[in-house]
Amino acid sequence: MKKEKLTAVILTLALLFSGIGSMSADAAKKVAISKKNLTLTVGKSATLKVKNLSKKKKKKLKWSSSKKSVAKVSKKGKVTAKKKGKAKITAKVGKKKYVCKVKVVEKKNKGQKDSKKVSPTAPPKTPAQLAAEDRANLKKLAETLQAGGANIILTNLDSNDYDWNAAGRLTRINIGDDEGSDFGIKGVINTSCFTELEELHVEGNRGITGLNISGNTKLKKLDCSDTGISKLDVSKNPALERLYCERSKIKTLDVSALGKRGEVIIYVSQGVQVTGTNANTKISYMKG
Repeated sequence: MKKEKLTAVILTLALLFSGIGSMSADAAKKVAISKKNLTLTVGKSATLKVKNLSKKKKKKLKWSSSKKSVAKVSKKGKVTAKKKGKAKITAKVGKKKYVCKVKVVEKKNKGQKDSKKVSPTAPPKTPAQLAAEDRANLKKLAETLQAGGANIILTNLDSNDYDWNAAGRLTRINIGDDEGSDFGIKGVINTSCFTELEELHVEGNRGITGLNISGNTKLKKLDCSDTGISKLDVSKNPALERLYCERSKIKTLDVSALGKRGEVIIYVSQGVQVTGTNANTKISYMKG
């Protein structure tokens, strides 16, 4: 009899502590709204919920919107976006409130892209526009050289110093003199804007200290001998076939971009270190 009473007490205590544990676990679960922030496109919808509510409290749950014209909410927490703007969706149970901030954005049209990320593509220029640009840029170059004290006249854009192809694009510039004359051209000469240029002569001008030919990808012949150039970058000129840079201040020359389309002949002063040569590269070391 005593054993039966003891067993009954143990079972009762076990059930009691089991219930307390269950109640503690339920109490530990935090009541919260499913989303505190929500972004919707106009016309779209999403359903919000309040998590961990008892069945009794769920029946007392009430939903409301601070701006029904922007976003409305149903009795079951379904939020529908109406127009662009911001609103607060509130779930209320007794004195407790749970809020979700809703942002409504406009619907994008088909094919529409984000203007912040994609810049509009400019239409391609016509041959006439490109030809006009070459003439304008050559005139600007001439004026820049003259302003720097160059003793040359470059007003006639159709003189023998320039060649133009059938499309009106500039293919040759000759502002050099292989007979030793110095026209007083100084500083860095930039011909990069002439994308159809095939031949460039600046030889004999000791005041020239550099060349920017990065945009002259079709350049086949370059003569910069007898100049004050100390560094020459030909990495963007793979079409070069003849390069004259003897009696300049160049000490090292990287020609790794040349000779891949055929033979290239390079004239440098004795002592110049030429790197990047291949089977098509022919180096001629000149005295003086």
